[in-house]
Parts: sequence; C-alpha cells; structure tokens
Amino acid sequence: MKKPTTLLLAAAATALLAACATKPVPVAPGYENDDFDNDIPKNEVPATVLAAAKAEIPGFVLEEADLQQRGATRFFELQGRANGRPYELDITADGRVLRIERD
Repeated sequence: MKKPTTLLLAAAATALLAACATKPVPVAPGYENDDFDNDIPKNEVPATVLAAAKAEIPGFVLEEADLQQRGATRFFELQGRANGRPYELDITADGRVLRIERD
C-alpha cells in the first residue's frame, strides 16, 4: 500500500500539470496543430472577408485564396487586382485586416 504522502504528491503533481496545460488551437480537419497553407476555391471565401478586402481596396477583384494558420491565428490570404495593380491581403474570418501588400 502506498503511503499517504506519496498519494498526496501524485495528486498535487497531476493538478499542477493540468493547470499548466494549454488549450489546443482548433484546426481544419486533416491537419495537426501546426502552421498550414491550403488553397481554397474563391467561392468558399466568407463574405465578411471579401467585404473587408473591398472596403480596404475599392475595386478589388479576387483571383486566388488560401486558408492559412500561423501560430494561433487563422486567416485568409487573398490575391487579386484593383485598377490593374496586384494586391495580397491577409484577413481573419471576422473581417480583421492583418496585412496588405501591393506589388
């Protein structure tokens, strides 16, 4: 039979490990909890994302889209044109613009 002190230490260690555990970031099915980059069809880009792109760059026409994750941040990388110039934008699903790059 184990001594009560050993059981108490084991319980405390288990509680400490549970308290330090981080909640995993949800990812797309088929992916582990790592960074990823997936091509997606243009028609699968959420309306909020496309609206945010067009609000930032009037006349923006979507050409390509990727769903990406970097650390805990998941976002859509949009590539397209406006007024003959190429643009690349990173936008979260809720419409927050993370980056705009004009080539």
